[in-house]
Amino acid sequence: MEISLILDIILVVLLSITISFAVLLNKRLNLLRRDKAILEKMALNFHASTERADQSVKNLKAGAESLKSTIRKAETLRDDLAFLSERGSAAADRLESVIRESRIENEFVTATVSKNSQNLVVENEKSSSPDDAVTIKNGNFLSNNQSVSIKNSHEKSNEKISEAEKELLKALRAAN
Repeated sequence: MEISLILDIILVVLLSITISFAVLLNKRLNLLRRDKAILEKMALNFHASTERADQSVKNLKAGAESLKSTIRKAETLRDDLAFLSERGSAAADRLESVIRESRIENEFVTATVSKNSQNLVVENEKSSSPDDAVTIKNGNFLSNNQSVSIKNSHEKSNEKISEAEKELLKALRAAN
């Protein structure tokens, strides 16, 4: 019997080793199962995060397209404003030269009247009657049939001007 006892002892030792490995394996499997649940949660969170990132990228692309459209419109408006500014500057320069010439003519007429004490008749442009003319002599206004017409130098030139410029000139004449 000794052999059967030795075989039983060997079998008990091997079984105890197997049981201890089974217990250790069970603990590791439990840890793995617990980590698997955490890993699944992390995978779901990662998936949700990637979907939000994809949606955000799509929104950014749509916003970029909208921004490009707005920039194109703004560039067009900027170009239009630059053109209008240049045109306005040119119109202002022309107006300034017309006003300067008009002032020079007015100063010349005043200087001529005061130096030479001659008669000067200023005729109303809208009036066709010479009776409406006024003569300036030594600072006194007198009615007279003689007429000397003072015209704006801009009217003498044959430049083409826009309606807005004509209205501005009328307003300036009315203010003077």
